[in-house]
Amino acid sequence: MMRLITAATVVALGMTAGCGRGTAPGGNPGQLPEGRNFLSTEVDGRDLVPGTRIELSFRDGQIGAHTGCNHLFGNARLEGGRLLVAGVGGTEMACEPKLMAQDEWLIGFLTGGPEWRLSGQELTLSSGDTRIRLLDRRSAEPARPLSGTKWLLDTLVEGGTAASLPAGARPWITFGKDGMATGNAGCNGFGGNYTVKEGHIRFSELAVTKMSCGEERDAVERKVLAVLSGTVTYTIVDDVLTVTHPSEQGLRFRAG
Repeated sequence: MMRLITAATVVALGMTAGCGRGTAPGGNPGQLPEGRNFLSTEVDGRDLVPGTRIELSFRDGQIGAHTGCNHLFGNARLEGGRLLVAGVGGTEMACEPKLMAQDEWLIGFLTGGPEWRLSGQELTLSSGDTRIRLLDRRSAEPARPLSGTKWLLDTLVEGGTAASLPAGARPWITFGKDGMATGNAGCNGFGGNYTVKEGHIRFSELAVTKMSCGEERDAVERKVLAVLSGTVTYTIVDDVLTVTHPSEQGLRFRAG
């Protein structure tokens, strides 16, 4: 199942300003850290699913969160040294039960008004026996290079909206240093040439195997291949690659 949400919300996954404790470099004391992303370094009081971590981001009056399954978002503000989150929504991917339970736990934690402390690059959220320590992504994980990284698709963007992927669809792409791009479009494998110049990628001579994997996965594949054609724009922010076709269709990848 796919649930549509605004593309700005999915790409930003963020929060805004409010009042309370905390300072952000280049910002005003007492405001939420506009435009910043954080990764968990330590979680006390909860064992995360192995291989996962908590990601929080702040932009335009919203908080974005991800912990291995769905992308979550909601309205946020600071008040009395606490983080107040309301109106939580998100994508609706079917993940394994432990990951979905972890999503529910994180929603409960964020909407429970945890105590907030931001000092430089470090953010700490506390509620009861649970304490989450996070580090600004720019310090925790520098931006990934385009080539040599396996990029895993997690969002389709079309006409100003974004959608999560149906179960079983796991498209990916790698850009080799030899000028060859290879990957899987959701069902079939593909490969072809690419060149990079001034924020643009030009794909050429793309060859694709021919197999059907069912209506939903085939539909995803058609959208992926429609974007990976001709010349597209691209941006990399931390571990997120966004590719946009002149038709305004786009793909959002996360580094594997």
